[in-house]
Amino acid sequence: MRSPESEYMNLPKFNEEIINEIKNNLRVLEHPEVNDFIKLEKIYNESKKINVFLAPYFSCRCGCYYCCKNDVLVTRFEAEYISWKTRIKVTDKPFSFRNNNYCPFLKDKICSIYEHRPLICRTYHVFGNPENCKVDYENGIGKYVEQYGTEIGMYGNTIFSEFARFIFFVNENMFSGIRKDIRNFF
Repeated sequence: MRSPESEYMNLPKFNEEIINEIKNNLRVLEHPEVNDFIKLEKIYNESKKINVFLAPYFSCRCGCYYCCKNDVLVTRFEAEYISWKTRIKVTDKPFSFRNNNYCPFLKDKICSIYEHRPLICRTYHVFGNPENCKVDYENGIGKYVEQYGTEIGMYGNTIFSEFARFIFFVNENMFSGIRKDIRNFF
């Protein structure tokens, strides 16, 4: 795994020690006898190290919840993981987008499944004023925000991209590649 950095945002390279630690901790992904939900949990735990490193460079902080109104495209695999951890049943509503309502797990402006949130919620970060993240889907009004960690941006770095690749692979094999907005699953 090479040292990832965002070429377009001039973020510093990750410490080689962090990369090696993540690689060693994720050797479990190579073992077919380990449950895929346990593997996903290991990936989520390792993503914390990346986010600690990235935190000083972005404006995202606890209590900011504007992005929780954005569509959150998740895999069925991740939805089932959330269900497994929270015991909240997965539903099968039709795919929708531009939902213009908050994530069903946002409670009192805090993510109620923070430890179990999907990868996109772990990788998404913004520069600048978080107020710019407000979007009014009904009127098509939004402001420009410099985003990091989106799928179209390869999740911002090589490590997050590899995490996504694993999730998509399992989702394809277990759930025929089903992806929907989180509101369509819960």
